[in-house]
Formats: sequence, C-alpha cells, structure tokens
Amino acid sequence: MQDVILQSSDSVRWTGQSVTGTEIGGIVSYRWDGQTYSLSASGYGSQKAIGVVLDPADPSNAVIDNTFPRVVEGTLVAVPLAAGVALLAVGLTRRRRWERRQLRKAPETGQVLDQELVSRHLRELRHGDRGD
Repeated sequence: MQDVILQSSDSVRWTGQSVTGTEIGGIVSYRWDGQTYSLSASGYGSQKAIGVVLDPADPSNAVIDNTFPRVVEGTLVAVPLAAGVALLAVGLTRRRRWERRQLRKAPETGQVLDQELVSRHLRELRHGDRGD
C-alpha cells in the first residue's frame, strides 16, 4: 500500500536543505550532488547569490528562500497555537478563581456554605437512606 502525504510545495521551506544559487534573467540555477537544477524566479533581477531551499530526496523540488513567507507561515501556526494555550489556561483557572471569590464573599454574607449545595447534598443523603 502506498502512503499519500498531503503537503504544500512550500513545506520544503521548513524541512529542506539550503543551497546558494545564481539568478540570471529570471532563472535561478543551483547545484546539488553534482547536478545543476533551475527554477523560475521572476522579480529578483540578476543576483550572484540567492538562497534556495530544496528537498534532498527530489532536488528539482525547490523554492526561493525568503523571510516573508516564513514569517507568514510561522504566524499562521504560532498565533492559533498561542490562542489555544491561553484559552486552556483561562479555562483551567476559571473555577479556582470562582471558588476563591466565593470564599471572600462568605464572611460578608454570613454564609460559609452555599445553601443550594447543602440542600442538594441533604436530598441525596435522604434519598440514599430509603434503600431504593
């Protein structure tokens, strides 16, 4: 059975090997393992050294190494992850804060225990004593 992997071609940007290529007329040429490969890179002008990230298993699968796409892709992962962790932390501490707030209010109202809790607990005890 063959494994199917759903990945963006830009995943090479995070997992690939960095090499240096030369851009001439919108075509970047780079070498890997003794062979020369090329890719289209319009808008860069002629540069003697341009970063290329390639997949070592398939050197023809390469992308230009840019900071902006890395920042955008990293943000798309990091922001939801940070929001999830923050939401989890708030959720886990909410009950504890509520209980502390209730304990602070108890001396003001003269109640030490919540009357509804006491009533419910007594009903459960009485119900259990009937032998049902």
